[in-house]
Amino acid sequence: MPDIPIKAERPFVDELLGRYETLIGGDLPGYRNHVYRAITYAMHFLGHTDEHERLVGPPERERSSPLSQASAFTAMLPDQAAERLL
Repeated sequence: MPDIPIKAERPFVDELLGRYETLIGGDLPGYRNHVYRAITYAMHFLGHTDEHERLVGPPERERSSPLSQASAFTAMLPDQAAERLL
């Protein structure tokens, strides 16, 4: 089985998650880890292409794109945070 490269830092993802830190609360570290795992496996199955990498770490000029913002927030929120959104 081929090795799966793991990026330990994804500043854009952290920036987006930071916006929801008070909402997510103490679940943030676990949620961040879940998002990182999902991105790691997605990149593996997508072949680590630059095209797909830009969705989770776009250049500065693309950071306001709704698609790029949504890409970092696609996994389900922890139950407590989801309840606060309702």
